[in-house]
Amino acid sequence: MDPAASMPAPPAKSIVHFVTDNSGWTFNLITTHLLWWIVGFPIALDYGYSSDAYDGKGALPSGPEGSGVYIVTLFVCTLCTAVYLARLISYFDLFSPPAPKEHTE
Repeated sequence: MDPAASMPAPPAKSIVHFVTDNSGWTFNLITTHLLWWIVGFPIALDYGYSSDAYDGKGALPSGPEGSGVYIVTLFVCTLCTAVYLARLISYFDLFSPPAPKEHTE
């Protein structure tokens, strides 16, 4: 008897299965986006980060969370999004070459 024949078929790949299989990364993605849009983005709107946005002492102004809140939340959000998208692409095999066809004669 073939052992592979007695095994159940793997479940079909779906976005629901991906999210449940990657619940930790999904939580990280949601949390980092919330941090960016609630904390980092408003700081960038209020103060900007160009060379002409200095305070009275000649320093870049910062929000109540510190001087790096904008760039740190942006970096973490971008990194988490990139990892999540890479895992999603890998899960669905979006860029893998097609399997070679069997040659039957």
